[in-house]
Amino acid sequence: MKTAQAIARPLSDPDSIIQQQIETFYENLPQGVVVSGLSVGAITGVDNSGDPIITTVYSGYANVGNQTPIAADTIFEIGSMTKTFTTTMLADAVNAGTMALGDSAQSYYDQYEPSVILPFYTDPSTQTQYPMTLLDLADYTSGIPDKSPTNTTGPNEYPFSAMHDYLTNDFPDGLPVQPGTAFKYVNTNFGIIAELVMLTNGFAEYDDALQALIANAALTMPNTGVITCNTPSIPNLAQGYQSNGTVENDYALPTWPALQGAGGIYSSLGDMLYWLQFNMGLTDSPYNNLLPVLQQVRFPAGSTHGEGLGWFIGAANGTTMISKDGGTSGFHSWIGFTPDSTTGVVVLCNTSLPGSPVDDLGIAILKALNS
Repeated sequence: MKTAQAIARPLSDPDSIIQQQIETFYENLPQGVVVSGLSVGAITGVDNSGDPIITTVYSGYANVGNQTPIAADTIFEIGSMTKTFTTTMLADAVNAGTMALGDSAQSYYDQYEPSVILPFYTDPSTQTQYPMTLLDLADYTSGIPDKSPTNTTGPNEYPFSAMHDYLTNDFPDGLPVQPGTAFKYVNTNFGIIAELVMLTNGFAEYDDALQALIANAALTMPNTGVITCNTPSIPNLAQGYQSNGTVENDYALPTWPALQGAGGIYSSLGDMLYWLQFNMGLTDSPYNNLLPVLQQVRFPAGSTHGEGLGWFIGAANGTTMISKDGGTSGFHSWIGFTPDSTTGVVVLCNTSLPGSPVDDLGIAILKALNS
């Protein structure tokens, strides 16, 4: 267990800080916007035994219709926070020597799925060709222009074969920008990473790779898995809502098989707090040596922030902040921590909201706890 000096605070202090920020969050919502429920957890230090000090706050309803309150075992779609799991699988493969960040993604398709031909960038002056590498995919600089595919409309209509067709046939002129030179948030990047990790390690399904990661990393996350079309049958799953309070039943993006590695995971607050502990180096996981690989700035995006492997690296109160947000139809989430302290926050919400108020809430709580 990582040791750190215990932080002396009244037991009610973190709770009151979080409650205050949640109240401000509700007060600042635009007129007509309704938030169904929030599940908020924070690590505010470690005790004398080196165990994390955790505070949790629950607000609102997992299901408004039957007045089911948000509780410790309520499960949420975590959306793009999934990407941090996918890049941890990649970091594990890199550590094992079966994959390398500098390898072209095409080299793995050549080995396992040779019919897939990834687009590449050609320098117009020198005709030099630049393929996308695994690193380009993981730090959001692959050069793929589209945020997500547009040739599908419903659940399970985007299998890996459709992604293969998209990548092989939709770029007759190649990539518009050279990989590794520009940030672009692209879900397809993480569909590719997930598939190549699965192929390299012999997994038939993304959930198989996920459960192996959780087990091999010695993490306790029993309420974490992959969303499929039978999502409503998941015990304790919160109902998702639109920002006007309307029930949201669109499970399309998370259930597209090819993009499960980009946004297909569901989880509970307790599980995500354990994921937070792991990424903060506060567990005895045998995978702790992967954290420097994941949390290193790989693509600088200014003097104060950049991209790691799946993670965003910025600043809060003048210190480094590592974070990732996520959103699906009916859900929004945020996870973040300051590696120079023992403070981290998870926010899970079962409402799709305009803009980024859930991110703002998580950042506000993190800053307030660190001030």
